[in-house]
Amino acid sequence: MLFGGYIELNEDVFDAPTIQGINGWKIDEASINNNNLKFILDRTRVEGEGTLAEGEVLKITLKSKATASTQDVKIRIVGLEGTNAYIKDSQTMEGLIIKTADVETNIKISSGASEITSNIYNIKNGYISNITAGTTQAQFIANVNPKTGLTFANLTDTGTIKTGTTVTLNSNTYTLIVKGDLNCDGVVDVTDISQIKLHYLEAKFLTGIRLKAADMNVDGEGGTLTDVSLLQQLYLRLDNKE
Repeated sequence: MLFGGYIELNEDVFDAPTIQGINGWKIDEASINNNNLKFILDRTRVEGEGTLAEGEVLKITLKSKATASTQDVKIRIVGLEGTNAYIKDSQTMEGLIIKTADVETNIKISSGASEITSNIYNIKNGYISNITAGTTQAQFIANVNPKTGLTFANLTDTGTIKTGTTVTLNSNTYTLIVKGDLNCDGVVDVTDISQIKLHYLEAKFLTGIRLKAADMNVDGEGGTLTDVSLLQQLYLRLDNKE
């Protein structure tokens, strides 16, 4: 895994900084241009590791010049970009506001991952569906990437996921849909069967996330006769396990 960028600082205030990779990130003499302070950091990917979580990656040691006056100086890490989508998009990052003095500061980056992906769940238009009733947060996290930085809200009283639970990653919030959980209580029971039947009979229609939860065969059309049958079968399987 690689990421690179360059450092901007006030050359009238500071001598050339010393740059050191930390937390597994490495930088050598061949990976930095001391003339323009452009650098490359390298890190060996650990087997089984998903999207890189945020963390400190770079230590910068600065020494102020004897002739420097006391003033505030802004240090910038500019044009960051990474391989394998570990850092999403090119971005500009700013470090601490510091006084002109000998100083050492760590630069912290985030993975840049802003979207959740999964090989198990269906993710579309801000919804994550095909989730099994009784799924815990840990089980959900095991089936998605990234596995860190996720914030859950509106869980069941026991902490499991229900239709209407939300998960947020950075600025993106997803609504979770539990298959067959039409009444948004996190379980599949006779109430859900009754509601999907009423919908099919056009007696009382399901809408919104409840209709999405009624899409048992995940064909984009919830509450069909096939969905009624599949929900009944699911309930019988779950009921037999108890």
